[in-house]
Amino acid sequence: MCATRRATSSEIPRHPSSSAASVTAVTITKLAGTVVVGLLVRAVVTNRLPPSFVIVTAVTLAALLLGWRGISLLVARRVAHN
Repeated sequence: MCATRRATSSEIPRHPSSSAASVTAVTITKLAGTVVVGLLVRAVVTNRLPPSFVIVTAVTLAALLLGWRGISLLVARRVAHN
């Protein structure tokens, strides 16, 4: 069997603009775009858009889009330190 070596975090190639600030900006842009498009579709299809639906939609999408990224970041840091 061939023994494989685990790559360290410094050896993993990264995109030049993968700083935390740029990733956060891109994520927030995707979140805002998703909310706007989804709410426009809802408004066109149902001819109404209750404010409570807008709030729940924005909060849920933020939790889902930002939450999995935060969890994956924590896991990646933990793996890198081990």
